[in-house]
Amino acid sequence: MTLPRPSRAYDVLVIGGGAAGSATAWQLASLGHRVCLLERFEPGHRRGSSHGRSRLLRLAYPDPLYVGMAVEALRMWDQLESETGADLITTVGAVDGGRTDRLDRAAAALTAEGAAFERLTEAEAAGRWPQLRLPGDVLFHPGASRVDPDATLPALQRQAERFGCDIRHSTPVTALEVDADRARAHTPSGTFTAPVAVVTVGPWTSRLLDHVVKLPELTVTQEQVFHLPPRAPSDIWPAFSFQGEDGGIVYGMPTADEGVKVAEHLGGREVTPDGRDGVVDADARRRVLGFAAEHLPGVEPTVSSETTCLYTNTADEDFLLDRIGPLVIGTACSGHGFKFTPLLGRMLADLAVGESGPNPRFRLGTTAV
Repeated sequence: MTLPRPSRAYDVLVIGGGAAGSATAWQLASLGHRVCLLERFEPGHRRGSSHGRSRLLRLAYPDPLYVGMAVEALRMWDQLESETGADLITTVGAVDGGRTDRLDRAAAALTAEGAAFERLTEAEAAGRWPQLRLPGDVLFHPGASRVDPDATLPALQRQAERFGCDIRHSTPVTALEVDADRARAHTPSGTFTAPVAVVTVGPWTSRLLDHVVKLPELTVTQEQVFHLPPRAPSDIWPAFSFQGEDGGIVYGMPTADEGVKVAEHLGGREVTPDGRDGVVDADARRRVLGFAAEHLPGVEPTVSSETTCLYTNTADEDFLLDRIGPLVIGTACSGHGFKFTPLLGRMLADLAVGESGPNPRFRLGTTAV
């Protein structure tokens, strides 16, 4: 049987309807471009990296590039809330502790960006948040916020559709072909073509693009997230992040209705996106409960709920945001990308329409195969 072929003419295909892809579709459609967003799964699926009720929008990076991006992203989140009327972000503030060299660099970057923060001693922090017990000095930046992914994706896609974007859920791209001036995305529903394709498929990036461009090594990990009940429900919790001397990072935040979320950054095992088992690692649970017993006296030493999600990682944890011919690639957010969602959409849209070149930090450093 011959499948029906898509009949509409598009300026840009966006492949992958997670956070980055949905934000890119919104940005492009709002500029008047004819956009088709192709998403392999149904709305609200839990198979990728853009689901759940809480992500942390923190500013205290030990890297001026990401501090500047986080400040701009926070402004754009406010704009997105205003335009959609959706409840997407909640200001909670964030406490960062751990290695002194990391805090020093973060403080310098925040100062250079003009972002508000305080440096507190261990005693000062304990007096303000007795439910936390982080050793040494900490940085507190009051502008940090909790972001709701489950509300964000529908809001972005509604905005994209408002400006004419054609959104196709349950439409997996099985193969992608590019030549000098066109991209062709093959799906079970037919072949979609456009002068530019933006690929934002997260953990499926290598599988879709291995025969199109030479990618740097990407690893996919299954991370686990734990929710712990607070001892005093009336406590006002900030978000927090702590880096130990071994480089490992544990972070957490208050949630709307699930207690205190606590997780390790890059603590999961390597998987394939379709081979993940969704089973929480018992050792990770033990480590998180051990951290809570030592540093979070304000939570009960038990897990009320737990889940997994996927990270797509580069070796240096920098993103990949680049254009090669008619192909724009946005991926490998290494577990710290959701906070930048509206900004990533604008950056990828700019690459798609030629408004700006890629940041050298985010380039693939390669050409088409």
